[in-house]
Amino acid sequence: ELEPALAAFRQALAQTSALYDADPRNNDYLFELGQAEFWVGYVAWQRGDFDGAYQAMQRYMEYSRELSQRSPDNDGYWLELSYAYGNLGSVALAQGRPQAALAGFRDSLALAESLLAKRPRDYELALNVADTHSWVGTTLLELGRLAEARDAFAQAAAVMQPFHQQARDQRASYDYCRLLILQAEADISRGDVGGARRALEESLIVYAKLLEIDPTNTTWLYNALTAETHLLSLVPPGQWTARERAALERIESRLTESWSGDSSDKDYIRLRFRVRNLHDV
Repeated sequence: ELEPALAAFRQALAQTSALYDADPRNNDYLFELGQAEFWVGYVAWQRGDFDGAYQAMQRYMEYSRELSQRSPDNDGYWLELSYAYGNLGSVALAQGRPQAALAGFRDSLALAESLLAKRPRDYELALNVADTHSWVGTTLLELGRLAEARDAFAQAAAVMQPFHQQARDQRASYDYCRLLILQAEADISRGDVGGARRALEESLIVYAKLLEIDPTNTTWLYNALTAETHLLSLVPPGQWTARERAALERIESRLTESWSGDSSDKDYIRLRFRVRNLHDV
């Protein structure tokens, strides 16, 4: 399925390049040229061609940077450049180059934060900042810099916390909890049981409220069950009581009841694996 898509995007790239070559001062053509490079790079990335993806994403970044320099008052162009740096970071991480990835994510974050400072109530801008913080955290974990990674995840959660507290958008509450779990996982890696427990318990309070609104939302459910499995993992195996065993049985039961039958559901598989590991200990 990806081959036809790649051919179509390459054709679009060729057509856009011809338009831009005929009128190189046209910012709309330059923007579309960057978009075409992004899609070529994205499909290459999905095909596992990381070198090709990085080259296309590099051109996407260069075109976005040129647009920003041509029109420095256009925040949309700066946002596009932030996305471009983030995509370079993601591909570099897939290539196994965490240092290069970290540089890309930090470049992306600097731009994203400057845009959010202008419009601090803009949810989408805040989410971009939070997600970029989380990518910084993920990359720092790859580099073994656990304390810095934990701080990055905590910063990501802190960005989303005000939007969650405003209770205007369920997405904000979900994103806040999702980031709290990443923070807790970093705490677990560092051996900070107390910090992990606090973050996990807070996330479960919010997830319980979300699931009261929509008990059929498996994304929320699986994240809540993930938080519960993490909490159980904080109890040493020799200290398990009937309470922990009952909690594990309840998690397994809810997981079984929620399964759609889709054997390719990665969230389900990941959670099932966590449950099996707890059984083994």
